[in-house]
Amino acid sequence: MPASPSPEPATGRLTLENLALDHRDADGQPFRLIDIPLLAIEPGSRFGVSGPSGCGKSSLLHLVAGLLRPSRGRILWHDRAVSELSESGRDRWRRETIGFVFQDFHLIPELDIAANIALPASFSAWRLSGTEKDAPPLSPTAWACPIRAAAPPCFRVASSSASPSRAPFSAGRL
Repeated sequence: MPASPSPEPATGRLTLENLALDHRDADGQPFRLIDIPLLAIEPGSRFGVSGPSGCGKSSLLHLVAGLLRPSRGRILWHDRAVSELSESGRDRWRRETIGFVFQDFHLIPELDIAANIALPASFSAWRLSGTEKDAPPLSPTAWACPIRAAAPPCFRVASSSASPSRAPFSAGRL
């Protein structure tokens, strides 16, 4: 299949307006996990989220990536209200716009490094160009090695598979 243009990176401000996410505890009692009146993050900014286990860090990232729908409020990337898209619309938006590296990497251990990086492209309308396919390779034995539990290599593979065209590490640096 011929190469097609890589998806455009997310541009514009990320804005959370009147954002809330409600959950239920083990006894079924509702509680508010996230409550953000207004947060605007400009393109190119760095933003950290920290806190104890269970405080909502991962839930916030899932909201921002369109994996969860808020209980209240809106999530806007540039001027697009991602939180108001249907589930399939959010899936399409996420596939075409952002890359998401999960805490547990979500790599497929039966696939080698190259296959894990290329797998997301098989679900998209775009394909790697000849230039991207011809990136400086690892040694043949490194490409064929199975995914192991080592965190730095897994992060690099997960980062690349989250967005092959905008991978923070080239194949030669894995």
